Amino acid sequence: MKTISTIFSFFVMTVFAFAQTPTITNISPNQGQRGQTLNLQITGNQTTFAQGSNITVTIFNSATAIRSNSVAVLSNTNLIANITIPQNANYQFCDVAVSGVNMPFVSKRSGFTVVNASGKIPKIKSYTPATAILGQTLDLTITGDGTNFTQATQVQASFYTQASNIIVNNVNVINDTTLLTNITVGQNLNTGYYPFYIDVAQEGKLYNPGLGLLVYQGGGAPQIVAVSPNAMALGETLNLTITGVNVNFTQASGTFIPSFFNGATQLTGTNTTVLAPNLIRTTLSIPNNLNLVGSYDLLLQEFPSGGSLTLKNALSIGITTGVQKESLKLAYNIYPNPTQDELFIDTKRDILSFALMNSTGHFIAVKQEDLELQTNGYRLSTLKYGLSPGIYFLRVQTDEGYIYHKILIN
Repeated sequence: MKTISTIFSFFVMTVFAFAQTPTITNISPNQGQRGQTLNLQITGNQTTFAQGSNITVTIFNSATAIRSNSVAVLSNTNLIANITIPQNANYQFCDVAVSGVNMPFVSKRSGFTVVNASGKIPKIKSYTPATAILGQTLDLTITGDGTNFTQATQVQASFYTQASNIIVNNVNVINDTTLLTNITVGQNLNTGYYPFYIDVAQEGKLYNPGLGLLVYQGGGAPQIVAVSPNAMALGETLNLTITGVNVNFTQASGTFIPSFFNGATQLTGTNTTVLAPNLIRTTLSIPNNLNLVGSYDLLLQEFPSGGSLTLKNALSIGITTGVQKESLKLAYNIYPNPTQDELFIDTKRDILSFALMNSTGHFIAVKQEDLELQTNGYRLSTLKYGLSPGIYFLRVQTDEGYIYHKILIN
């Protein structure tokens, strides 16, 4: 009976503790357009707005942080924030935060949306073709949703790779939702997926859906062109998708065994399954005590036929040195993403170190003095590191282990 009573008391205390967590429950209006000045009524639960001072409401947009012009507190759970949306704000869902002195920091994920005149977030809906051959010059047709390409004074396209590898020759506007982009793919580019974006003068940067343009070698030879995801942490287990071209895995009579090599070090996938004629899925586990981190090549073998395909630099291993627990991931809120100049890391845990890693596996140490302590975590200015646009991983070390977070610098 005592055990039951203890469990019940713990349950009641836990529920009560969660009930007391301050949150933002509603924001009205919850969307706006560039150039608008709005009064946002923000409603909280278990908040103490009336007890705070120097209260600021911040809307985190990847182009700019939108901070309140003024804040009028109506009660502990209600306030009105006057905001002006800058003309350079990106169309996107934005996190909203309320901070101040003598009050807890509260935020709402995707609490406000910056929309265009049609009330939409313009985006790239599709692109065709989805593949390109090394050395090829081709037209890429990009289809938008909620876009107004004909009204833009300028439209540009860029790929996240070195400028000499994929060249955008020209961009032609066909109509409000269609662009025709002529590109040249370099001969020395690694095979794989290459994300891209279009920069529309009136609408900002719009990013490709999916993984990006798939680049491979011509000539009709069977080949492996990509592994996704292409980066793993020590202690991590993931399902990896292997993409091939000029192949038909479904016709194989044997068993596929994928192995990843770096020198004499070998890691072998398990539970390997053919998903489609050009897709294979395998499960890979990285030991915590793996001595050799870095880039691993893939060898895909079919048994008993003995046929094989390879891919150089297929997988980057060693982003973190610890198991990324789900509970640890949930203890952090990292935003905005994509970003141009700053990151906010909201957490109540002690952080031992930060590091940034680029897509090729090279680490960029983050200096402690570059971290600005905030009410509910840290602010990191990415401008100080001269980062080129592209995909990066933010590594966060705590006393419980490591987490990593994929971010996009634009």
